[in-house]
Amino acid sequence: MIIMSSDYRGALSDFAMTLPTPKVLHQDQVRTVYAKIIMHLDSYTAPRLVEYFGEDPCAPITMETPIIVEEATQWPAAKKQPTIPSRARASGVTIKAQYAVGQYDILIL
Repeated sequence: MIIMSSDYRGALSDFAMTLPTPKVLHQDQVRTVYAKIIMHLDSYTAPRLVEYFGEDPCAPITMETPIIVEEATQWPAAKKQPTIPSRARASGVTIKAQYAVGQYDILIL
């Protein structure tokens, strides 16, 4: 499993990402997650400054760490541009699978 996030800013029609996979993925194997999940994982795994005191080891520890998560920016819906398999074939590229997942158009080459 791979969880990725992009911080691309600009027109979504100009965005593309290449990710090598060991086999052809089916549509049900590709999912999108909420930006809140990515932000939570990022804040949870971030380095922290920790102080230790030599106080009573039997005293209960009450430490609350607030997790502040901002709402993800809603990107405007991308304008669907038709993919042209014939253009890909002319370039020597074979499209093995093509589908949409969330706001993303997925092409398996």
